[in-house]
Amino acid sequence: MDINQALQLITKKITSHEILMKEVIMELTHISTQLDAVNYLTQPTVREPIKKILMEQFSLNDEIVTQYSKQFNQIIPEQAIHFDDVAQFESYVIVMINNQNNPYLEKLVELVDPSSFKYIDVLKKYCYDKILMKQNKDLSNKNDKLVAKIAVIESLLKDANSEIKTLQTENNSLKCSLQNLENKISDLSRTPTSVKKVLTENQQLGYNESKTPQNNVNNSMDVFSTFFKKPMLQKYSTKSSSSSDEETDQMTLDGRSVSLGFSFPSLPMEETIKMKIDDIVEQVMSDLVKLAGCKQGAMVMAVKKSKTLTDVFNATKGCQKFMMIYQLNSGELFGTYHSVHPNTLGVAVQDKHMFAFTISNPFNVPTQKYNWLRPDEDAFKISETEVFIGGLGVFTDKRNGYIYDENEPVDLYYSDMPIQARKIFSTRLAPKKFTWKEMVVVKLV
Repeated sequence: MDINQALQLITKKITSHEILMKEVIMELTHISTQLDAVNYLTQPTVREPIKKILMEQFSLNDEIVTQYSKQFNQIIPEQAIHFDDVAQFESYVIVMINNQNNPYLEKLVELVDPSSFKYIDVLKKYCYDKILMKQNKDLSNKNDKLVAKIAVIESLLKDANSEIKTLQTENNSLKCSLQNLENKISDLSRTPTSVKKVLTENQQLGYNESKTPQNNVNNSMDVFSTFFKKPMLQKYSTKSSSSSDEETDQMTLDGRSVSLGFSFPSLPMEETIKMKIDDIVEQVMSDLVKLAGCKQGAMVMAVKKSKTLTDVFNATKGCQKFMMIYQLNSGELFGTYHSVHPNTLGVAVQDKHMFAFTISNPFNVPTQKYNWLRPDEDAFKISETEVFIGGLGVFTDKRNGYIYDENEPVDLYYSDMPIQARKIFSTRLAPKKFTWKEMVVVKLV
């Protein structure tokens, strides 16, 4: 080796050492405390010069670093998110990164709410890629749900169009029949006819041989109302127009009917009180569709804090059949079925097909129809400030409401209601006033 080669080799080594020193200085610049040093040393590979400098400067050794890393690895993400110290949480994240513990990091990001977590800035600093992955996953799930709902709505529209075409065909047929009938009437009016009188004068006037008016009505005195200031309880017809021939009308000893028609088990309140109303309704959607005697159903609106009762009116407007389902803060979950929608905000409508039902209640009463017994009275109304349900109560836009007083028990308004079912809507056994959590609108066809 001549002198020039030796000089080149020396220069190359000096340059290499200078580069190494610059890198060492840059890395050491960010380490100012013992905590910074021990976090840095938990990396699987640390340059020996840097390791030696840090251990000497901050009184550390391999045993301390190993034990520090081991203790952090024993802490699960569910515990880490409750750390009181931001430095402790940041150290936990750094150690997980240095140990390449990706499952713990992903779980950590999954557990927190980016809008409210107190250490979200730390996660954004070290795990921003995983936060983006989580957001992408959430958006993908929402998109899948929207696609499924769109498919249901498209199916409903298809069925609605089919029904419209059928009705148009029937309408045309009725027009033809009506025209034929008018033609026959016109022909008859031009042809003289004689009619044989077959009824006697007394029979026409409704008299019998003794000239006494015929009357089948029982006009006995209602003594019950004299003593109790209430009309005598009558057994109302409990068959709805959608009931099958196989349904029977059985009565209990106290005059209330027992289960009639289709029913399914109610959901335990201890479970539903922890669930979102959207998830509960999706879980029982197929049973609710059967209960209403329909083919399909879709949730078209969930009333969150940003929604108003005017929004509810607009969401249900045009629906021929729909359900309103309510979740109270106390846990009860019940609803009503409607076949008539008001044309105007704040105007009540009558609905002979309306019925109430419970999905979750403290008595575990099964879900079944409680049919509305007052077809000639106001059944349903939505205004800017309240939702009115005949015989049950009122839900206000202030997220409160009240169940009607039991001067007239709820089973005078709804049929097939056993004693326990009556307690669900009772003010005698529950507070008259209540607060409601959420409301859902389900469209049916």
